[in-house]
Amino acid sequence: SVINSPLFAGCSNLTSIVVDSENPYYDSRENCNAIITTSQNPYFTPNTLIAGCKTTIIPNSVAEIGDNAFYNSALESITIPTGTTKIGRSAFNNSILLSSITLSATLIEISDWAFADCLSLNTIICYAIEPPTISSNTFFGSNPIYNNPTIYVPAESVEAYKNADQWKDFGQILPIEPTTDYKSQWCNEWNVMFSNGSVYPPSNMPY
Repeated sequence: SVINSPLFAGCSNLTSIVVDSENPYYDSRENCNAIITTSQNPYFTPNTLIAGCKTTIIPNSVAEIGDNAFYNSALESITIPTGTTKIGRSAFNNSILLSSITLSATLIEISDWAFADCLSLNTIICYAIEPPTISSNTFFGSNPIYNNPTIYVPAESVEAYKNADQWKDFGQILPIEPTTDYKSQWCNEWNVMFSNGSVYPPSNMPY
């Protein structure tokens, strides 16, 4: 019932992770190719992704990315979904192929060494209005001294990021460009459309 991390460090060819459906403590919900804790797990915070691989798709139900979850992975890009509030210590450390990351609007904290030594990192898109808390070593080895990744944030938050501790050390902090592809922004589950920061009911389309 206890899984220690990092679990799959260096397993660059790993593409599938499946937890037995009868396991009460962990699951691989939504065919995500990862190991996630359940509410019955006495050792971890529920809904924490504790191990993934290069094909992992993080479900929206994941609240935290655990320490070392993708340590030394072969990921090339990753999206942290809405609902996730924390990325743990060394979560993506030494993922040297990781070139782009997308961070959700709900993200609050990115822990020490989370993206350290991600030497290919060149693009960070962060939808959080308030800059998530990071430390001086969160992006160590992936920071402006090495490859100066470009940070894209909500337009109204550009100045906040430029003045926030650690974030301000990145040279390029630019506004996220609004989408103009309205039809691709349909949310079929609720039958509404999201466009440029606004939600429209079917009777009030912006075109």
